[in-house]
Amino acid sequence: MLLVLLGAVILIVFIVSLNIANLLLARASGRQQEMAVRVSLGASRGRMVRQMLTESMLLSVIGGAAGVATAVGTLRFVLRFVPSSVSPAQRKYESTGWCWRSHLLISILTGLMFGLVPAFHSAKVALSSAIREGGRGSGYSTKTGRLRDVLIVSELAFAVVLMVGAGLLLRTLRDLLQGKSRL
Repeated sequence: MLLVLLGAVILIVFIVSLNIANLLLARASGRQQEMAVRVSLGASRGRMVRQMLTESMLLSVIGGAAGVATAVGTLRFVLRFVPSSVSPAQRKYESTGWCWRSHLLISILTGLMFGLVPAFHSAKVALSSAIREGGRGSGYSTKTGRLRDVLIVSELAFAVVLMVGAGLLLRTLRDLLQGKSRL
């Protein structure tokens, strides 16, 4: 049962990460002129990638901290409704140092994994065309459009898998509460 919940949480993390990667990609496409000006003033492409990765890492760590705070608050709220017939050992929740380190590691890996594509995309700026175009147009190229489409399709696929898994989880929970065990 807990492995199913773990799978659902992992899918939710992927969906949120894909959504944020899509937003970062859109933001990077909108900042093409700014990046072109920075490169023309002497910033290296490596520095541009580091800047974009720093922004995505900051977002992922803040999001991870907000997720942990929400989880702890929700768990405390839910544990109030656990019947007294459940032993205190089963109701106990400990957040150890290992738990916090694993949350931090997952946040960092998610920030790296889903921040690399927008970072590399923003570093590949054509100086002359970006500066010449100025504020004209949307700043989205065909390549960016394809990448965004791939992110949206994968986000929808994960959402469908999550919804099917949630339905099966609810059915299993209902059967367990009614005493029907299919194991």
